Amino acid sequence: DAFIIAADTLTQNPNTGQVFRKPNNLEEQKVQALKTAGQPVRIISGVSIFHKGKEIEAAISESVVTYQDFNEQTLERLMENDNPTIRSSILGMFFDAAGFTLVEKVEGSYTGAFGLPMEIVYPHLRDVN
Repeated sequence: DAFIIAADTLTQNPNTGQVFRKPNNLEEQKVQALKTAGQPVRIISGVSIFHKGKEIEAAISESVVTYQDFNEQTLERLMENDNPTIRSSILGMFFDAAGFTLVEKVEGSYTGAFGLPMEIVYPHLRDVN
């Protein structure tokens, strides 16, 4: 009777269409992150939900995160105690990620920017008896 919920994200520059991939090392992550300074980043989160006896639902959520303007020195200070290479969304929107402190605004799905759009998931959980 359990749910299966699967989600993943794609992060891109909405102006150029460039997709940001998971960095291979800290230097690559830093180069990618500096490209987001003062810029919007589109986060597309896909989620599929399966519950026994029901059809699989698949949906997409979109968010645009605009980062504050920052420089390499600020980024290095924030990355000091972080491992950003575990995230595909460059700086990360997780509360424990360095990038969280650099967010200027979030448009669209706030939880989708974190990677799990609860506006899609919660109605399924709410309706379970």
